[in-house]
Parts: sequence; C-alpha cells; structure tokens
Amino acid sequence: MTRSTLVAAGVLALGFSQVGLAQDWKLRIGPVVENFKYTERPLINNVPRVIKEDGTLYGLSLRLARKVGQFEIEGAISHLSNETDYRGFAIDPALPAPNNVLADRKTSDARITDASIRVARWFLATNDRIALYGGAGHRRWDRDVATTTTLGSNLDYAWAYVMLGAKLSLHRSERASVMVDLRITKPLNPKVDLSFPGTDAAKLEVGSKLGYRVAVPFSYKLTKTGGIEVAPFYERIELTESDPETVPGVLINNQPLRVLEPDSETEVFGMHINWLQEF
Repeated sequence: MTRSTLVAAGVLALGFSQVGLAQDWKLRIGPVVENFKYTERPLINNVPRVIKEDGTLYGLSLRLARKVGQFEIEGAISHLSNETDYRGFAIDPALPAPNNVLADRKTSDARITDASIRVARWFLATNDRIALYGGAGHRRWDRDVATTTTLGSNLDYAWAYVMLGAKLSLHRSERASVMVDLRITKPLNPKVDLSFPGTDAAKLEVGSKLGYRVAVPFSYKLTKTGGIEVAPFYERIELTESDPETVPGVLINNQPLRVLEPDSETEVFGMHINWLQEF
C-alpha cells in the first residue's frame, strides 16, 4: 500500500473519529472483481498504432459511511491486482526503420490502489431518495511489463482526482433497496514514472479528460442490521499524451532515449460483493 494511500486512510479515520460512533453508520466490506481494458494510441515511426492491455483484476474494498441529518460522509479504499495481457509493438534498435517495429506480446503485473472521500446531501423533499455529492481521491497504478522481444518496463501512474455525482433510490423496502450512483471524475495532474530494468525513471506529466462511473448497487437485509450488497459498475478514464522526456542513462545508437506517454483510455466493468453492516 502506498504512502499517499496510508495518509488518506489516516485522515479519513481521524475525520470519522471526530463525529463519534453512533447510529446511522454503514460499513461495506468484501471482494471486488474487474474486467480491465486499457488502450494506448501511440505514433510509432509516425504511424498510428493501437496497443491493448486487458485482464481480470481481483481485490478487496472497504467503505465506511456516517449519516448526520441530511448529510452523509463516506470514505472508501480498494486494492486490486493480477496479471494482464499486453498486445502491441516494440522497437528493435538493431534494425533500420521502418522494419524495426515488431509485434510484441507482453504480460503485465497490475496493482491498482484507490482511496477517496465524499460528502453527500440527501433531500427531504424527495423522501431521501435523491442525493448530490462531491469528493476527492487518489489513485495509483503500478504496471510492471515483461516482454518477449525487448527489455521490459516499469510504469507507475499516480493522480489525485475530484468527483461530482448523484445517487437515486429506485426501490426501497424494509429488506431490499436498489440505487443508481452516477458520477463524473477529473484526474488532476497525472504523473507517470517510466523506467527500464537498472535505469532511473523518466518523469512524465500527462493530461486528462473528464471520466465517469455508473454503479447500480442492490442490497438485501439478512438480519436486522446486516445484509448482502451486490454492486455492478462501469468506469471510464481518459489520459492525454505527455511531452517527451529523456530516460536517464539510456543511450540508443549513442543518442539519449526519449519516451512519452501516449493518449489512452481505460474501461472497467466490475462487481462489488459486500457484507453491509449497519450500527
């Protein structure tokens, strides 16, 4: 777990401790699975290429929420990991252009950690069926790429983000509830550290576009205060091309190696399966 994530979790715990333990707390904890699809669109030798990476990630998530009057504060943290399949291209410096572009298949070890906090306002006029919220978070994606034809690479992505969203209760009874949770997100100053085995990292500053996330949680009480929640979701993140930077200490044909992070989009179809505890 990263230092920034631990700091976020510590601030979250401190904030919750100030309001005191009472009724209207909700704890959600359980496994999460994601169908992860990542697409890069680089120019290689001035030819547009498409590089794809996908796989199934597994992990755990924890969310803690406290309602005070019409306001609700919620913190969340999750960590997922697994191998993904990377299908793209590599450049062989021993060959002349354009014949130096080789099809390449890679395996990537992906580890993604996300921590966030948000504050929602429920509206009495809707019988607490509609809420608007805002919040902020931090995401880190560690990506270690092995390869069949060239050296592997290590890429560490990190960014803070802000979010605005709404929750709408579609159904609510004594035991069951169904909700739609829709948000837009904006990564703030994403950064990528790119290195090769034995080298220092090139530090790339990446742009971003608005993203969004849609979730449809369904919960069913099994006891007076506990139950199961199943929450399918879809999320999209878009990053834009960085300026090129030099990889320290790496020379190709006696020239410094310059790299950049291309335009990319990430699509995730996932599912949370939580134990929901009220106290």
